[in-house]
Order: sequence, then structure tokens, then C-alpha cells
Amino acid sequence: MCRFCILMQIEGIPDCSEENSSSTFAGINLYSFGARTNQKDIFVEIDYMTSTDPGITPRKEALDKVKAVFAAQNYSIHFDVGDLIDGASGIDPDDYDLGGGNSFDYSACLSLRKKDGCGAYLDDVKYKNFDIARRTIFYYMLFGNSQNTDGSGGSSGRAEKPGNDSIVTIGSWNLNTNSTSNTNTLNNYMAGTVLHEFGHNLDLGHGGNSSINYKPNYLSSMNYMYQLDGLPPDNKTGDRYYFTNYKNNSNCGSIQYYSDLQSGPNTSRMVIGFSNGSGANLTESSQAESVGLGRTSPTAVDFNCDGDTNDTTNIDLNPKDDAGSNTSTDTLTDYNDWANITIVFNETFSGQTRSLRNFSESNYNNEVILHPIYDNLQPVAEEFDPPKSFFEELNRNLRLND
Repeated sequence: MCRFCILMQIEGIPDCSEENSSSTFAGINLYSFGARTNQKDIFVEIDYMTSTDPGITPRKEALDKVKAVFAAQNYSIHFDVGDLIDGASGIDPDDYDLGGGNSFDYSACLSLRKKDGCGAYLDDVKYKNFDIARRTIFYYMLFGNSQNTDGSGGSSGRAEKPGNDSIVTIGSWNLNTNSTSNTNTLNNYMAGTVLHEFGHNLDLGHGGNSSINYKPNYLSSMNYMYQLDGLPPDNKTGDRYYFTNYKNNSNCGSIQYYSDLQSGPNTSRMVIGFSNGSGANLTESSQAESVGLGRTSPTAVDFNCDGDTNDTTNIDLNPKDDAGSNTSTDTLTDYNDWANITIVFNETFSGQTRSLRNFSESNYNNEVILHPIYDNLQPVAEEFDPPKSFFEELNRNLRLND
């Protein structure tokens, strides 16, 4: 037990718990789970509904993809799905088995908060399945069918912002493993959604530091434009912008299906990630198309889809944004996600890291946040159901790739 260990890294784990297997934190041997002093460790337990729907069952390929995103920034994210992948008792961190991770009874509807007509909700499942000792260090994520009471396909997930609880609900989307392309789509949709919802736990919004969505220059899986369809593989190509705003328009690529995208979701090459904030601003009232997505050595983007990239446009560049403040004269900004994530288990006071984990005064920006242990119900990020046309197009894509 780290009774006198007071040094902590940014993630809030005592260093002695990351140095050897003889030390525990809250009775948990984090070292045996893979925690080390030369990395920033994050732990996430994933419980999941019992179901034959592949969209409800966590997949190693999807979790591997999320893990790689964090590893590139020297974070080690440790998922725990129990014996689901390795099929054996005991600890096996390589297969995301840290001794937790349970299945729970199927319900057509899963909600983050209790609501009428929904057969399951996170707090109830968490109470029955989550070891209370883990509450000081583990995030908690549930995989379920749908947030709609009738079980029909709906929003891909919901999460606290900032917080420690989230749900992923891509059941009833007809995702399947009938072909290599469809298996890739399943893995990528799951990976993009896990990263997106967990990003809300880390205090990221759909616009990074705002709820402004569909900004073409905000290259992050927090952005609906890139959550499911992936990031431009070269950080430049505007095909996701065309697919979102000008589907099947011959003036800008005739992109009708996600298989028309470069490294789209039907490929194993789809890219997910958080933004580094290096994109230039886009000024909707006067935007040169030559700037493109605003990254270094940009590729021009035909923002008004008139067949050339020579214009200075005066148009709404994110017309699908659901934020009430969206106009056609906004300045759309990028955001450095990695420099601004909030890990709710790290506790600071006036800039000093604390060894006692019993309250939280502030995050890194000295903004008051709620505490995940004593304030279990925290603010929830707003999500929007995809339109009916989304599921029609998804099913069309899946049939084409069967």
C-alpha cells in the first residue's frame, strides 16, 4: 500500500504503484495491469450486454485502434473487458483482461441516466458490476444496444463531460462481419465511437473547446464529420467535407458512398484521433479555398462545390451543426485536444499535485469540476440522433460490401 508515496504523475497514480508489483493503490495492483512510471496510465472498465449483435460486443481490433491513438502521445490506456477476448481466467493485459469487465443482461434500451421506458441504465449496471475500489482510478464504459426505448438504431453513445461514465450504443445498426469491408466498418465505427465518447469524459466537446460541430478544420474524432468516417489520411483532403455537405455532387468528386473516401471506414487504414490544434482558422464570410483544411502545405478544398478551388467563399462551412449559435459568418477554429484534456482522477490544488484523493478543487485550467467519487452524476454531453437517411445509407453501403 502506498501510504507514504506522494509523487504522482499527471494521471493521478502514485509513482510507487507504477514501480513494482509489491505496491497497490486502493488494494489494486496497477503494476500487474501495466502501469509504469515512464508513461501516463488510464484505466477503463468496459461492461457489455449479452447479445449476438456484433455492434454490442467490444472488439479487440477496435480497442487496439484507440490504444494506438493514446500511445502516440505517451498515454497507455488499459481497457478491461474481462475474459471476453482471451477466454481464460486470470489477468492478461494484452487481451484487455484486468479481472473485471462483465457481461450484463440484454435490454433493448440502455440510457446513461434512468429514464422511463428504458430497461437498463448505467448507474444500476455499475452498482451491480463495478468494484467500488476501482472508483478511484477506473473510468466506466458500457456497451449496449440503443438509447431508444423501442430498441431501434439511434445515437452512437453518450458520456459525462467531464466525468468518468459513458455508454456506446451502436447495436441495431446492422453492423456485421459478413465481409472484410463490413468487418472493417464495424471495427472503425466502434473505435471512433469509443474515442469520441471517452473524449467527452476528458472534457472535449464536438468543437474541442465548444459544441460547434462539423468544423472542417477541426481534425478530431470529437467532430461528427470525422467520428465515423475517419480523418483525412493526409490531414488535407476535403473528401469528408464533400461527403457531409455535397454528397454525390459531380462538381466535387461525386462522393456517394463511404467506400469513395480515401481510407474510409470500410478499410483497415481509417484514421481516428484527437486534434493537435495546428489548423488555421476558417472565416466563413471570406474564406480562400486555397487554404483548404488549414494544415501545413494545404490541399485546396472546393468549399462551395462549384467545380474549382479558385474562390473566396462567403458561405456556412458547417451547415449541419446543431448548435443554436451557428451562423454563416463564424470564424471556425481548430483546437489542441491533447493539450487540454482533463483527467478527472488527477487532483490538484493551486497547481500542486495532491497525494490524497478525496476532493478536487480544479483542473489544469483552474476551472471548478465535479468529483467522480463523491459527485457520481456529472454533466452530460449533448448528442444527436442520426437522421433516418444515415441508417438508409449505412445499410446500402453494408449491402454493397457484403
